Amino acid sequence: MKLFTLFTFVSFIYLASACGQTNQGGAYQQNPNYSNTQNATNFSNTSNTSNMQAIKDPQTGMISTYVPFPASWQQTDKGFRTPDGSTTESFKIDTYNQTPNWLSSVQAVLEQRIYPLLNQIGARVTNTYRVQEIVEGDRQRDKLYWKSVQGQYSFDAIAIEADYQGKKTIAVIHFTLIQSQIGNASVCYGDQLTTEPQNFERDKKIFLNGLANMQMNPQWVAMQNQKDQQRTQTAWNAHNNKMRENQNHFNTMNQIHNDTYNTLNNISMETYRNNSNASDRMQDMTVNGIWEQQNMQNPYSGQTIKVESGYKYYYINSNNQYIGTNDAFYNPNTDPNMNNVEWKKMPTEKKSDY
Repeated sequence: MKLFTLFTFVSFIYLASACGQTNQGGAYQQNPNYSNTQNATNFSNTSNTSNMQAIKDPQTGMISTYVPFPASWQQTDKGFRTPDGSTTESFKIDTYNQTPNWLSSVQAVLEQRIYPLLNQIGARVTNTYRVQEIVEGDRQRDKLYWKSVQGQYSFDAIAIEADYQGKKTIAVIHFTLIQSQIGNASVCYGDQLTTEPQNFERDKKIFLNGLANMQMNPQWVAMQNQKDQQRTQTAWNAHNNKMRENQNHFNTMNQIHNDTYNTLNNISMETYRNNSNASDRMQDMTVNGIWEQQNMQNPYSGQTIKVESGYKYYYINSNNQYIGTNDAFYNPNTDPNMNNVEWKKMPTEKKSDY
């Protein structure tokens, strides 16, 4: 039967959570709590990187970290391997940030992610405890990194020892809670050592000491900080450009709104004028009906004058005298009784186009 390490199953839950699945199995009840301080070993700090193993950033090839593991511990693509076959690995744990049920403490990670998993695979937890030296090491290393958002950073590190399929394992759960004005979030990852039972105490001491006393390469940290600042600046530039675009869009839409409003206002005024003119015409027609009049245009002045209704044709002279007739062939200019006065035919009143 293939031996599955704790890392393998924690990774399985991490991947499952990315698909929206959460293991809701029964929590491991044998040892759900942990002591406030580590009880495994005493650590000694060292700053001599010549006694440490250098870990390189696979993306840049630059040394990123120095860890005080023995030279006999060989680096692998997952971590380290000892001459006796002990192995180390690292893994991520999703804390469901930006969801209603996000994990805001390491205890929540243990209860909702780790203990149900161990219960499911039949692992037996033998000890859990906080490793204060690793908490402090994580806190000090975190201070080296540039942060785009200032806030309160809280750290925790819990070790879980377990027996599984004849092996002994210890997993250290690193947890960081970030609280800021723009929101809260949590970050969680783990480091694991798996050994033969007879090598556990020896390798565990080296393992925990290494996690507590890792040192960062200042040049690599500076490069990462510069990249983070550039990415942040790029993000802010994009945000500001978007804000300017939004402002320009607002200004454009506001101008369109104003133009539209003015157009509608002009249409409304024109409609008012048309309605007013129509009302005037209706009033005029009413008055004309009462007085039996109709409107004609004076060809001399261009003005509208009222004449007695009932005739098809009207003529007027320069003295504003007019005559009406129904005879289409009658012309007062040829009538000797009109005393040789000039007469002009009056057209009906011009109507405006509405």
